[in-house]
Amino acid sequence: MVVDKLVSQLSSVVCALFCVRSSKRCTQQFKLLERCQEAQDAMEAVITDDNEVEKETQKWMDFESEIRSARGRAERYLEMNTEPADSKKSSPNSASAKLPTWCIPKFTGKVLDFPSFWEQFNAGIHDNAELAN
Repeated sequence: MVVDKLVSQLSSVVCALFCVRSSKRCTQQFKLLERCQEAQDAMEAVITDDNEVEKETQKWMDFESEIRSARGRAERYLEMNTEPADSKKSSPNSASAKLPTWCIPKFTGKVLDFPSFWEQFNAGIHDNAELAN
């Protein structure tokens, strides 16, 4: 029956959740599960035999329990393997870090002014241990 085929396909999706490697893939799997729920609802609307409806409903309830379990495992996996957004903000090497303003005179291009410029540059920027490379 079509419902059995759907259950079989959904079972493979649940198995795939065990191999989740990224939040994007997990999100895609969740969207697929939602579409499958919609398909199940449509199938239940088509079946007219009460016994068949009861059997298929029980199959779906069992499968839905597996889905919830797999989804919980996938969410725990993602929580354990993804960095919180706050930790990225506090990173000293973050691209969004606000560097201190340092006023050094602009190099004029005159050779005699270069040693003075270079000393200020080294002291304030190049040799500053507080600034990351």
